[in-house]
Amino acid sequence: MKISKLIIPIVALFLFSNCTKNDNTTVVLLGEESYVEDMLSVIPDTLLDVFDTHFGGIYNGLIPPNIEGDFLMTQKQRVFSNITEGWPLDVIEPDVTLSIYNQENRIATLKITEGTETVTDTVYITGVDNHFAVYYTEDKVLSYLGYETIIKRNVIFKGEISEYGIRNLFMASIIADVIDNSNGALFQYNVGDFFIYKDADGFSKKF
Repeated sequence: MKISKLIIPIVALFLFSNCTKNDNTTVVLLGEESYVEDMLSVIPDTLLDVFDTHFGGIYNGLIPPNIEGDFLMTQKQRVFSNITEGWPLDVIEPDVTLSIYNQENRIATLKITEGTETVTDTVYITGVDNHFAVYYTEDKVLSYLGYETIIKRNVIFKGEISEYGIRNLFMASIIADVIDNSNGALFQYNVGDFFIYKDADGFSKKF
């Protein structure tokens, strides 16, 4: 389960390391409900209502729709973050390309490209009718002037699949673990910090 992107002016100087991994460690077929709950459990209780307000409900049905295809999330808009310092909501985010393939009911392969970074991982899917949610966990490495921070984040996508694309695509990025040897030289993330994004025009076109 691995990597993706975090950008902002304070982070723009970092050298991001890209990697590709597809190791099935995201997928949990037994006890899957607790897996999804664990992804959200790192959020402090005092912020859960705030997360729900901005991200909304998660489609947790056991028979998700087929969501295979290539989709473009543009413009990616930051909806909310509990981190306010250095993370304004009006920052322009890179477009996101989602390629979903090899779906077998609740398992698929996701290739996601954000800016110059590309990640491939096995993902877990829930859903009902045309509504779905995609889950995976990744490690993000931030480097600057010899310092390094490793961030594990839980990622959730959700939306409504259609013949021509995905309606109301939302993305949540939740910090699940942090290993930081920078002694304050790099931006300090905390477990439970989260970021919520959406496709600004409400439709991610299939191409």
